[in-house]
Amino acid sequence: MVKQQSDTNVEVGLPFDTSHAFVIGINCYEEFANLNTAVNDANKVAEVLGEKHGYRVHKLLADADTPADRRATRQGILELLRGVEISVDDRVLFYFAGHGVAINHDDVPQGYLIPCDARQRELSSLIGMDELQEILQAMPCRHGILILDCCYSGAFKWSARRDAHFIPDVIYQQRFDQYVNDSAWQVITSTAEDQKALDSLDALSEEALQRGQELNSGHSPFAHALFDGLAGAADTTPKQGDGVITANELIVYLRNRVEDDTMANGQRQSPMIHALRRHDKGEYIFLDPNNPDNYLCLPQKPSRNPYRGRESYAGEIQDSFFYGRDRLVRSLKSDLPAHRLLVLSAPSGAGKTSLLLAGLLPNLWEAKWRVLPVVRPEDDPTRALDPVARLLREPDSAAEYDVLVIDEYEALLTQSVSAADREAFAQRLAGWLDDYPRLRLVIAVRADYEAAVPKAGLVNYWAGSRYTDLSFSRQELREAIVKPAEQAVLFFEPPTLVEALVDTTYSAPGGLPLLSIFLSRMYDAEPDRSTQRALRIEDMSGGSDGEQPDTEFSARLTAKLHAYADRCYAELEDDERDCFGQLLPRLVTVKETEAVEDNTIFVAYRLQPKPADRQDLQFADADRTECVARLAEKLVRARLLTASATHLDKWMDKHEKFYELAHRDLLTWPRLVAEIKEIGEERLYRIGQLWDAVTEYEVRDRSIEYLWNKNPRLTDLALVFEDRQTAHSPIQLPWSWPSLDHLMRQVAYPFNEREKGFLVESIKQKTKSSRRLWGIVLLVFLALSTLTGFALAMRSQAEENAEIAVANEVKAVANAEEAR
Repeated sequence: MVKQQSDTNVEVGLPFDTSHAFVIGINCYEEFANLNTAVNDANKVAEVLGEKHGYRVHKLLADADTPADRRATRQGILELLRGVEISVDDRVLFYFAGHGVAINHDDVPQGYLIPCDARQRELSSLIGMDELQEILQAMPCRHGILILDCCYSGAFKWSARRDAHFIPDVIYQQRFDQYVNDSAWQVITSTAEDQKALDSLDALSEEALQRGQELNSGHSPFAHALFDGLAGAADTTPKQGDGVITANELIVYLRNRVEDDTMANGQRQSPMIHALRRHDKGEYIFLDPNNPDNYLCLPQKPSRNPYRGRESYAGEIQDSFFYGRDRLVRSLKSDLPAHRLLVLSAPSGAGKTSLLLAGLLPNLWEAKWRVLPVVRPEDDPTRALDPVARLLREPDSAAEYDVLVIDEYEALLTQSVSAADREAFAQRLAGWLDDYPRLRLVIAVRADYEAAVPKAGLVNYWAGSRYTDLSFSRQELREAIVKPAEQAVLFFEPPTLVEALVDTTYSAPGGLPLLSIFLSRMYDAEPDRSTQRALRIEDMSGGSDGEQPDTEFSARLTAKLHAYADRCYAELEDDERDCFGQLLPRLVTVKETEAVEDNTIFVAYRLQPKPADRQDLQFADADRTECVARLAEKLVRARLLTASATHLDKWMDKHEKFYELAHRDLLTWPRLVAEIKEIGEERLYRIGQLWDAVTEYEVRDRSIEYLWNKNPRLTDLALVFEDRQTAHSPIQLPWSWPSLDHLMRQVAYPFNEREKGFLVESIKQKTKSSRRLWGIVLLVFLALSTLTGFALAMRSQAEENAEIAVANEVKAVANAEEAR
């Protein structure tokens, strides 16, 4: 309940009994150089807080006129902080103007405030920022803020955490209630950790002079800005102000103002904001004294989902929830004046439409560009351009440029548009670029269709103006998750859920649309969002027994993805389900690796995603090819697959479309795993080898050297599909090499046309080689047989001749004896 002002000093409308302000200002030091403006600053801050914001001020100063018992000594400051009774329903503000110092401890700077009695060489005479934080955070109240105007005050970040500058476009009543009811402990510093704070300015910027400031006016540049900010100048959001000044609104105003003034003086000074340990979703608030009742008119939060699921961000309502694209929007906006045409070419689900309609176009409106009606070329694209033509003939003299966005340019191919109408559409756009110098054209097209879409006269503009990388950085992804929730007065519970979402989405080809679907379903899981503002881990999988480690978050997200994929599968037609087993296994490959279990090394298989080229999905059966193509596009629309193109740098010469799993966690989707089990991991591994061989064979101009006719892989493939072990299989006889028909009968997994062609050629060459081999063997056998017969004949003749020679010799001997 919001409390009204009673006999205590408190801003009307804030739920606090008393707002306490501890104000310290030190000009005079015993062992440090004196300052000129700190006491004046402290007195003015006390005045503004007391008179305009209803604070009860507790003040300690140190100048020539300060009584001894009111001096800002170390003991006096600490006793003041500990001596004021603070209740649970109070809040506190601590302001310090004086000297500060940062001293390194283990190479990390620690910040210290210097009281008026501090000693040069006695660290214990200073007030460490850790010590100050402990005292303040021991107070029982839930809201507190420190405002430090001293040198090196940003060193407070070493004992606190840096806070983000989130300023919602609209502060709804629910957000206001959250800000004041949740814990808010924040620190605003006049400098960064390595900067000195200026006591006064020697020179002022032109803007400062226009504000009527005088040189050495008795206040520091930070204090000048603080007075004006608290007086209402920091009430900037929305533009007309809403009567509420949050700490983040105040720091943005202070930083812009102080940096401008001090840079004109030659010494940059950058105010910062940090969060203390007790800070938790709240926000320290001041009410604008010029609009004290505006907070009563804060709007109620609209009951709408801040996440778009499968839809794009577009329109005024959705624009307020669109985050994470500032870098790309700035780049597009800066490139448009110099480029007549910009092309956003990225896969489906990359966020092209949202980037243009919720990011770029609102920025161009603010820059006073004339934004022409967005065109989507569907059934009658030329007629869709007629309203644009009328506007182009009526120039707007107040606008420097006209911008026309053509969204989903690929619809020229995917819808029932004739070839003549496609060319006429592109030619008309090109003609406008020639005829209207102020016109800037932005085209969004799916990358897998870019090479095929008509370009006509646009081709001269196209190549040098393409945006192909629309990916998020981790920080941008975090903003896209968190900031829509903050804008809708939601928060994540536990906070570590955000990092789990970032981790599971980052680097996933189709992670962005899946993330949007998950977040939308998380919001819708709670029926009463008027009271339940938390997006919880339970919403991801229906129940939790408390906070879980990050690995458990990831498991829940994976389960959510699998459940979503199952719903998409259930929506398929019967013939598409029949083709499911022919498409999905082609999007994975199996790598062979070694595993150890019970000191035994064995072969294990590991699944990896693999892009499937459009040619990989061409089968001999035309009906099967058409069904697989239809299934792939349906899964792209469901965000389970991404469709992109290879050779983007040569898009005019060659175009190859491929599909890819949108997320690695789909590798463990039970339905996909079942399909892989049906085929078998070893079989899929051999098919992976086949894919690689087909690719190399085609790259090598179909040289027979790269077929499988001279290595054992053809036999291995056949044996694996026959469920036989290749390691100890008998040697295959040449006439038993598998025929293609034999493989077809053995393999439930259908080979595509490329694989069939490769296998046919391999088998032909192997058969030729086998026949040639056996022909040679036969010739050798015959030759050997002939040689053997000849050798035997020669041996027989030799033996006969020897016998004759012996007989002749015996006869000669006998004749000689007879003659004697």
